[in-house]
Amino acid sequence: DDDDDDFDDDDDERYDDDEASDTDASSSSSQSQSLDVDDDLVDAIMSLERTWDASTQRDYVTGARLIDALHRAKLRERCKSVREAYAARFALNELQWRAWIRDALEDKTTEKVERHARADALFARAIADVGTASVELWMGRLRLGLERGLDDEERRNAYEAAARGPGTHYVDGHTIWAAYRAFESSRANDVSDVNARVKALFIRQLALPHGEIDGTMDAARAWAASADVGERVVGELERAYVTGCAAKDLRAPYEEQIALRDGQVPSGATLKAYKRYIEFEVASGAPARAEHVYERALILFPYVGELWREYLVFARKASNATLLTRALKTCPASVALWTYALDRHRSRALEDEALEARFRDVKDAASVLSVVIDRYFWHGEDLDIHRVLDLTKRGFEHMKMVFSANASARAAVDVIRRAFLAPWMARRLAQSPNNVWAPVRDFLADIADDTLFKTAAEFVIARAEFEAMNDSSATTTSSVLTIFDSASRRGVEPVGVSKKSVDDATRVRLGERMILDAKLHYLASVDAKAYAKVYEDKTNFVRASREVDFDAACERLDASAAAKAKLRAAASASTRKRTTGGDTTKPARKRSRRDDDAGAQHDAKLKDMDHDARVKALFPNRDQRTVFVKNLSWDVTDAELADFFDGKGGDVNARIVKDKATGRPRGFAYVDFSEDAAVTAAIMRSGEKLKGRAIDVAKSRPPSATTDDGSGGRGRGRGRGPASETAGRGGRGGRGGRGG
Repeated sequence: DDDDDDFDDDDDERYDDDEASDTDASSSSSQSQSLDVDDDLVDAIMSLERTWDASTQRDYVTGARLIDALHRAKLRERCKSVREAYAARFALNELQWRAWIRDALEDKTTEKVERHARADALFARAIADVGTASVELWMGRLRLGLERGLDDEERRNAYEAAARGPGTHYVDGHTIWAAYRAFESSRANDVSDVNARVKALFIRQLALPHGEIDGTMDAARAWAASADVGERVVGELERAYVTGCAAKDLRAPYEEQIALRDGQVPSGATLKAYKRYIEFEVASGAPARAEHVYERALILFPYVGELWREYLVFARKASNATLLTRALKTCPASVALWTYALDRHRSRALEDEALEARFRDVKDAASVLSVVIDRYFWHGEDLDIHRVLDLTKRGFEHMKMVFSANASARAAVDVIRRAFLAPWMARRLAQSPNNVWAPVRDFLADIADDTLFKTAAEFVIARAEFEAMNDSSATTTSSVLTIFDSASRRGVEPVGVSKKSVDDATRVRLGERMILDAKLHYLASVDAKAYAKVYEDKTNFVRASREVDFDAACERLDASAAAKAKLRAAASASTRKRTTGGDTTKPARKRSRRDDDAGAQHDAKLKDMDHDARVKALFPNRDQRTVFVKNLSWDVTDAELADFFDGKGGDVNARIVKDKATGRPRGFAYVDFSEDAAVTAAIMRSGEKLKGRAIDVAKSRPPSATTDDGSGGRGRGRGRGPASETAGRGGRGGRGGRGG
């Protein structure tokens, strides 16, 4: 144990620093803060710090990037400050904790004893964040205990805690037990006492299922022979070994399924294998081992909120407040986790924390806000409507601060409809109309002038519908019509229509149509005469709207014709290049009738081809210098991806594929190169990490290229042949070629 490597294998002498180095603290400090730092890195740090501060230190992605940048710049004091702020709100992963501990041990501005005490405190915090299954963190802390000069009892307690936690690890737990035995063997105690302790450790370990159980038994036999403990002790060891082997044989298939081969990336299949393993342990009546497998899975998948939720459900009979805090710190943007927490823990502090969480999508923020609001309608008879309205307004303000105005308005209207136009609101109105309806009406009137809702047609309609829920009196009808007419005068537009693709005038017309439709629908149920007048207005307006729709159809046809013309021009240029031997400046020979007939036949063939075959025929060299990149982080940009491959020769152009409906990246991209050597160099970088994720780089296959397994080149996963022919995986877009 005492001769084992230190926490960081690259620095075996960290715990044996000369005391003389501690006396030169001021010199080391000035050097560490005055290192030459790359200007680009300094600019990146300043930008990240501005974003981090603007988010009131709640943007966990920016915080993690800032920590990494400061660590690379060796700005330890600033890095320490950001780490502390980050750790107060979020959980660090194992690698981040190890880097922090390493920096603390290498900090020569303090005495060695203080450094070791600080590192031990960081080890304790790291284990609390990462969990009890990390063998590396526990071994590092145990080695540090030797350097700190802990007495035998303190070190024994530390080893005992490690044996109960990571010591049950099927793959690496044996290192904990070997260190524990080495510690006991090195004590200058009575020989019989030492042998008794070592024997007990061997028996406990042998009874546990672990992959190195045969090696453990060999070590036990060798110890028994050298210690001359007799046949009775050997028999006890053998019986424990039989027990452990039986347990190991049951778990070996599950361990095989979760094991990662060299270079293998953890996937959904790996997580499912962990779930099967956990279910086996629960069914076997071994909850402690099931908990350990959960902890192992969370080290591999720390940011999967659904896994944390399953763990919380498993531990629900125990006191899991600490586990819930740990889960929310690790996955602060998981809708599944927040929904579980809010449904089972009624706490205003938890509600406030949920509203301030930094979600990656506005729909996620709206979903959690709806869960917070729903709890007040579902639980208890005394509805605190003012608390509900306060939470709603704060949630809207937070969405507006983090996301775009259009997306926030769309999500906010969905929240209003779910909260105040749902069936349970009608029941609440029937029970206590004055206590519920009036505050909500005033709230909607108050936010109507907010920039989120002022021109949002969907909000106007929702507000009018709520106004109409009160009763069908003339006063109510007048109020509803006033809402509609006021919106028509100032002009509204649908927030569900993109401002990038639809011009302002068209959006206003669409908004007016929505208001008229809603007004007509309302009047049909309350005022027949008013309905007839509005219907006449609507007929005139719809006629104008049809003209807008007709013009839009013409624009689509013009765009399609232009695209086809461009395609024909490119094909013509390619043909000229082939007929002139590559010299486009050389005049082409005069076309003959035979050429015209051949061209007509070629066009007829192209007409009968599907899209992929036509593209391949027109552009035979397409994709020759293109690579397909997948497993990209969602926040990687085209420029960042191009920069990642730049410097390998020639020009680089990156195109990240995005979902047409949402505009969000789909996790894969195409990168074009101007040099063949650059393509080869790019493929060699497959497996390297970009923004924390190991990317997969492969040569892009041209359209309709197939492999033996039926995989297509640019298919979208909906082949047109039978199911058995279209089950392959697409090379550039999905699961299966377009034709199977």
